[in-house]
Amino acid sequence: MRKTAIVFAFVAMMLSPLWASAAQAVPATQTVGQESIRGIVFETLAKCVKGFDPAKVAEMKLPEDLVLPAGRLTHTVQEGRVEPDGKFSMRVAFLVGGEEKRSVWVWGRVRRTVKVLITSRPLKKFDPVTEDDVQVAEVEAKADTEGALTEPAQAVGQVASRPLASGIPLKEEYIRQPKAISRGESVKIIARAPGLIVTATGKAKEDGLLGGRIRVENLKSGKTVVAEVISEGVVGVTF
Repeated sequence: MRKTAIVFAFVAMMLSPLWASAAQAVPATQTVGQESIRGIVFETLAKCVKGFDPAKVAEMKLPEDLVLPAGRLTHTVQEGRVEPDGKFSMRVAFLVGGEEKRSVWVWGRVRRTVKVLITSRPLKKFDPVTEDDVQVAEVEAKADTEGALTEPAQAVGQVASRPLASGIPLKEEYIRQPKAISRGESVKIIARAPGLIVTATGKAKEDGLLGGRIRVENLKSGKTVVAEVISEGVVGVTF
């Protein structure tokens, strides 16, 4: 199932008072520092990402300190989203007395982990995949983990369709069914028609995967037919 980004929006959240106490002269401006903005980001992510841990924020691009007019300060978080790989963005708008004065964008990435099937050793093209060649591991979610297999049964018994390094997430396109028939191999042809089954000896004119279709020459008639690979060394034709 394809994962989708988490989209969020929060409104009218109060900041800690940043203006002077009543005993002092009221300043003309107030400052929102990077730490205050960081706190807004963490608070927002905690509402959107299950089990959010601030320590897992790998990177974050914050704006410079903001100087705003004095007054009752609130903020809203708009146009925010968290991608499946943990990248996030959000627009934070700051309001004074209910009127928006400034807005800033914040970008970053939260380290996320996923359990996927990875290779335990390097594999050459056409190497068979055994239980010793793969393992389930918890790794950081990145682009190369999207669509990765999650269970050994999804790969064991297949062959590598390309050279594979050790420790990479295994995807469906990296493996394929093993050849059931090789080009030039002698095969048994089972021809079926209503109320009739005939067998003949043939020669494969190309490699064949289980369930695939290949061209086979009937050695008795000399004719070439397209047959379905039923099992190792056996093909079927229906008339």
